[in-house]
Amino acid sequence: MWKAERGSRYCIQEPERWPEVIALPVAPFRLRLPHFERVAKRLVALGFRELGTRVEITPVGGIPSRVFFHPELGTYAEIYSFLLVPRISFLTPLSDGRMLYSGRAGRGMTYARLLTNEIPTHHPERGWARHRERLQSLDQQGTRPSAKGTLEERLALTRAWYRNYSQGGGR
Repeated sequence: MWKAERGSRYCIQEPERWPEVIALPVAPFRLRLPHFERVAKRLVALGFRELGTRVEITPVGGIPSRVFFHPELGTYAEIYSFLLVPRISFLTPLSDGRMLYSGRAGRGMTYARLLTNEIPTHHPERGWARHRERLQSLDQQGTRPSAKGTLEERLALTRAWYRNYSQGGGR
């Protein structure tokens, strides 16, 4: 399934099986705690609307997140739990087939189809401002957001990322 590499990184050995990405009918309790609800309200105040909940199921556990979408800028936002502390990330599919990801994972990493942008994952307003700045610089180069804004699309984007990564297109 997954093969451990030096530095505690993992690579996918069976890309057709892992990770499984599914939608959940109701957010897990930990994602509905009061401090998570406050973060959700802050995202809504920034123009996002909630789409639902998804979970990435891997051999090392499941990672649930609440998914939001900003219709004007074609960007997904997610709230997930890191040691019961709310964290956020942003993902924008782009017209040239790449994706812009702003969050904590992937700092300093270079991927063929994924542009990474480190942001403060505990502060929605500052994280969103940094993501928008990067989108504006891409817009000046002629690359624009291309999201439909559905939970199904968000699930498909995750599957596409893992499929591309496992086939050597990740780095």
